[in-house]
Amino acid sequence: MPKILFISTFIIFIITLGAQVYLTNALALKSKELKELSGKKIDLQKDIAKLEYENSALSSLAYIEEQARTNGFVDMKEPINTIKPASVAVVLSQ
Repeated sequence: MPKILFISTFIIFIITLGAQVYLTNALALKSKELKELSGKKIDLQKDIAKLEYENSALSSLAYIEEQARTNGFVDMKEPINTIKPASVAVVLSQ
C-alpha cells in the first residue's frame, strides 16, 4: 500500500510539475509579446504626435499665406463683389 501511494504521489507530482512548466512558459511568452506590443504602441503614439505637429504647422494661416506668395498669389486690394441670388418671383416668371 505505501508503495502504491508513493508511486501515485510521484506521478501526480510529475504531472503538476509539467503543467506548471507549461503554464509558466506560456505566460512568459505572452508577457514578452505584451512588452513588444507596448513598445510598438509607444512608437506609434510618438509618430502620431509628430504628424499632428506637422499638420498644425502646415495648416497654419501664416504658412499658407507664405506658400501662396511663393506661388505668385498677391494680396487683394479691392473687396469681393457678390452676386445676389435671383428672387423666387423673377425665376418663376421666366
